[in-house]
Amino acid sequence: MTVNIPSTGDNTAQAQSTTVTIPNLKSVDAISVNTGTVTKSVSGNTITINCSGGASVRSSQSTPSQPANDSRTSGSNSFPSSIPYNSGGYSGTLYTNGLSFVASGSYYPGDSKTATGSQSCTVSRDYTYLSGGWTATSGVYNNAPGSIPYNSGGYSGTLSLTSVSGNPPAKTGSGTLGDTVTMSTAGTASYSGTVSSPSSDTRVWQQNYSGTVYGTPVTTYYYAYVVTLTYTDTVKLGTVNYKTPNGIISLPVYDLTMTLPIARIKLPSAIGCFELLPVNDARASNVRIMTQYGLKAIGK
Repeated sequence: MTVNIPSTGDNTAQAQSTTVTIPNLKSVDAISVNTGTVTKSVSGNTITINCSGGASVRSSQSTPSQPANDSRTSGSNSFPSSIPYNSGGYSGTLYTNGLSFVASGSYYPGDSKTATGSQSCTVSRDYTYLSGGWTATSGVYNNAPGSIPYNSGGYSGTLSLTSVSGNPPAKTGSGTLGDTVTMSTAGTASYSGTVSSPSSDTRVWQQNYSGTVYGTPVTTYYYAYVVTLTYTDTVKLGTVNYKTPNGIISLPVYDLTMTLPIARIKLPSAIGCFELLPVNDARASNVRIMTQYGLKAIGK
């Protein structure tokens, strides 16, 4: 008997087994396999065949894959369209998934406004004593700077002088011809200008990535076994009617050896058996039976 394991195709398991049931099994005489090793165990009419260690009959290669996700953060909204991935034995390229977004922080674009300021100064005018009295020999002037710095409330810049308040008093009284006198008074210098607050950007941008990554290629091996089984069973050949003094006995005929020219007739009660012989054998009786091996005689 030839037994294929598995019954059709092949299997990824190198160790495989199957069972075979043979009616009227008498013995297992030999067992062999085309590759590897084979063992057997017998229980009644059932033979369990175990094969292992055989050579593969074919192989196939596959590459495992799985989805992967990653992200990148940056202080600016500038990201590459793809990033490399290498983790847990898997590698590949991930691509942008959606638009980048602000993960934390905020942005203030800056502002500008008109600001004013003031500071104290001295307002003066020069006088000279001429014939007839004191005469103003200069216009009103002051010591206020033309611009001042501004830094308040997050705004900064430069304010320019816009006006000065205050009027020095006139010089009166007697004097000597040619005398020069400066008359001064406290004044207030007013300033105005455009100031600005700087922009502020504490944003942290994030870009998500996703894609399919791949592991190390895997080779799968497939196995199949062809087992040759030689066995002996008890095959019923037919029935013979045997005439005795007590009547006709119907005897089942079995071949117990499967080897020519010997066959045996076995009584149902198993109390004895009759040997089948070639018809020309000296031990042959005149009782004949047709068997699968031809016409046979029952032994005397």
